[in-house]
Amino acid sequence: MRKLGVLLTLYGAALLGLPGVAAAAPETTIDSGPPALTTSTTATFAFHSSGPRHTFRCSLDGAIFAACTTPKTYTGLAVGEHTFRVAAVNGKGVVDPTPASYAWTIQAQVPPPPPAGGAVVLAAGDIQNPVATCAATTQLLRDTPHDAVIAIGDLQYEAGSAANFASFFRPCWGAAAPYAKLFPAPGNHESTKGGYCGEMSGRTAVDACPITPDSARQRYEWRVGAWTFYSLDSGTSDSTGDLTAADKAWLDQRLAASATRCQGVYWHHPRFASGDHGPSTALADDWADVLMPRRVDLVLNGHNHNYQRFARMGPNGPDPNGIRQIIVGTGGRDLRTVGTAPSGREAASSESFGLLRLDLRADGYDWRFLPATGTFTDSGSETCR
Repeated sequence: MRKLGVLLTLYGAALLGLPGVAAAAPETTIDSGPPALTTSTTATFAFHSSGPRHTFRCSLDGAIFAACTTPKTYTGLAVGEHTFRVAAVNGKGVVDPTPASYAWTIQAQVPPPPPAGGAVVLAAGDIQNPVATCAATTQLLRDTPHDAVIAIGDLQYEAGSAANFASFFRPCWGAAAPYAKLFPAPGNHESTKGGYCGEMSGRTAVDACPITPDSARQRYEWRVGAWTFYSLDSGTSDSTGDLTAADKAWLDQRLAASATRCQGVYWHHPRFASGDHGPSTALADDWADVLMPRRVDLVLNGHNHNYQRFARMGPNGPDPNGIRQIIVGTGGRDLRTVGTAPSGREAASSESFGLLRLDLRADGYDWRFLPATGTFTDSGSETCR
């Protein structure tokens, strides 16, 4: 038995990359950790050893053991199963051959369902890389009950080819949310439209690529709950967006004929923004000539790979009688700086991939940013104009 103890001590030392000696091995105990099932992406562990002046080495999810102290905190953890291990090391370099272990699971945080008669819409843009790994928001999309999903352009990088849509977007976002609930708008990375239109044709509940003889761009409207939404194409430029005269006239006519009080509009390029992509100033005329007089309530955009929420905005800045704009370019491609805050911006972050959840009512909506990574969130309520 003595030889067995020596061998175990030496084995534990080798496991942790430390010199082993034939001496009594310390014992490690974990005193506290996160709940076995939690929605928190932060975990803190407290632990102790069987003797004084011992040091510790920690490992998360099979990583190499590294020096640590109690308490040990991890932040920004992903949804899924995790295992923490810790081993004490005594003053002679003898390692606990059986590190203490703690397993727990992080669940996606799912908000409560909407009140009776309401509807839940999830939204994000700038989504899927041309790689085997699904976008970070895929699991959150799968886990969050919803009535509809708005994809605000740049669904598939880099050029939105048919092959990339079939290989990456379809088995990821396309599997997480039925296409029948998907209401996309194209972005500048769907510049050729062939892959985008080919992927959506016959799959979405509303034709996402209708033939529009007066415009080379895609546009359509749809209803959910007590709201009407309008999807438009703001162009293929990497720097700025605009609506064509034909699309502007179509939107004006459809808003005028709408039977619902609450109206939402979305396209890829934002009117107001900061960061690697600035504001699309050409959209000011569309804002002034159509969106404001027709009493649009909400504008959603992507393009900037971050989250930016603005106050009620007029064509050129804050206006208490204006329209709220929210950028949700957090679908999964990457995250980029939000830059210096422009006038009217109320919240912004490039910390978290995630989805915007809209709980729609007949007279307004509640919004909440749901993080798929990180801890940033943002929420509030608005009444329709």
